[in-house]
Amino acid sequence: MGSEKFDRIEAFIDGKLSEDELKEFMERLERDEKLREKLEAHKAARVVAESLAEHDLRNRMKKWKAQNTGTSDKETKGAAPKQGVVRRMISYGIAASLLAFVVGVSYLYVDSPRYASNVFAERNTGEYTHAERSVEQDMPTELRDIHQLYAAGEWESVIEGVRQYQPLSTEEEMTLDFLLADSKYRIGNIDVALGQYNNILETADDRWHIDRAEWKKVLIQLESEPFNKVYLDELEKIAEDPTHLYRKAAQELISEMRGLRFTFGRLFI
Repeated sequence: MGSEKFDRIEAFIDGKLSEDELKEFMERLERDEKLREKLEAHKAARVVAESLAEHDLRNRMKKWKAQNTGTSDKETKGAAPKQGVVRRMISYGIAASLLAFVVGVSYLYVDSPRYASNVFAERNTGEYTHAERSVEQDMPTELRDIHQLYAAGEWESVIEGVRQYQPLSTEEEMTLDFLLADSKYRIGNIDVALGQYNNILETADDRWHIDRAEWKKVLIQLESEPFNKVYLDELEKIAEDPTHLYRKAAQELISEMRGLRFTFGRLFI
């Protein structure tokens, strides 16, 4: 999701969105403050990089022109002093280093949130959040059908199926709550998904459901705001809780967050 948002910003700036895509993007800009901030940051980074590149190109052209127009003087007055050549080489080196540094910082400023969001989004998949206990083999056919729709990624059908199904037990009700919350997340309805996980945390009475809801909730929050201190503290609590079912997963995630892209984002964004 994070990568999709980044690509959409790129396409918007480059004027490559279709009419329908542009309309949808503008509507999202009106209601999503974070998206507006990311768009402005992306524009600023581009302006800086392009400005520096243009400035460097002009300087190089001036140097080249000066060197070529000064050829006849060299022939009549002798070779130019070596000190001048050294100075030019040093100037070029400093300018190139400065340009590389600024472009690198600008890239990190734009790329760090996207990279961090992708990391959290990847953790919010079946590979990392698969249920730790087996599914009952004798579950009702209707409920099994909903599970099959979920496995196939038919999120809207899952949502409709959950609405129509009448749970026969508390366990079935919890299962439906998780299916509904994750399906809402998959279609981009983040607020509803978070609300659903909050409901699970308020009503669940066993550790498995509580731990899973806490883990899914913190992943969604960090995907949306990867450098939010409150959400990062929640992740730390899970990693430090010796009884939490997702303690190891949280520790592995925190270990990955020690890389440059994460560190830059946590310090400067």
